Amino acid sequence: MSLDTPSSIGGALAMYSTNKTWFVAGFARVHLAEDRWRLSGAGGAGSVNFQFYLDNPINSWVPYNTRAGFAFAQIERRIVGELYGGASYIYTRFRNTSELAPDTTATTTLNGFGLSASVDTRPNIYYPRAGFFTNVKFFGYPEAFGNDAASNTVDLDYNQYWSLRDETDVIAARAFVGAGVGDLGFNQQYIVGRRNDIRGYTQGAHRGNYLVAAQAEYRWNVWRRLGFVGFVGVATVFESINEADDGTLFPGGGAGVRFTAFTDNHMNVGLDAAVGDGDWGIYFRIGEGF
Repeated sequence: MSLDTPSSIGGALAMYSTNKTWFVAGFARVHLAEDRWRLSGAGGAGSVNFQFYLDNPINSWVPYNTRAGFAFAQIERRIVGELYGGASYIYTRFRNTSELAPDTTATTTLNGFGLSASVDTRPNIYYPRAGFFTNVKFFGYPEAFGNDAASNTVDLDYNQYWSLRDETDVIAARAFVGAGVGDLGFNQQYIVGRRNDIRGYTQGAHRGNYLVAAQAEYRWNVWRRLGFVGFVGVATVFESINEADDGTLFPGGGAGVRFTAFTDNHMNVGLDAAVGDGDWGIYFRIGEGF
């Protein structure tokens, strides 16, 4: 294996929270042929208890539960230089219940097929101190593949990294834009606080067909394998369930601790605490937020 080939990684995780949310998942990322090929896969199942605010005519919080299972696979190939192209498939199966419809047992199945293009100049993909990573991904959910309604999503993100004091610290910045086109289902909507964008929102309260987010993080390696991070960010949604959320800025920020589990590639595990506008969250991490 070439020294230019990043380490492959695989693992499993399980989580249970005080609101009886739980999930289990496994994942793997494989780099082959001097990083000319990148293969990714994940799968899992869980039960998530959330709530969202529904304005007129209800004007109250609505608790809901989502039971879901998913499987994901992606293959990417270096095209030229640091440019990669890829294709992916995702299968998800949802069942939502809420106080508005406690007897609902209908299950929604989604089959999505994706195309992606990315540019990756990071010297270390697990703990970059320089370079950037940008990625655009299209996912289509056509009726011809068993979906109840046709829909599409387009995600664009850009991550940039700087080191001010060699091995001691890193400044990382991220921007994300997500857009849904067509008849998006409830579980396909973008949610403030989901994925890697904006920590501090855990209730699923603010959701829409479009999401824009930006954040920055300072990573400080204070002693051998011990480090700390501080982060701030802001996000907004459009075409929300609640018109009042459209264009409203939702700030979030917090701090965390890191331990370098694998020194060869500086793979960290850690714990973050974050506060949003009327919400908060505790996050266990394998790797960095972005």
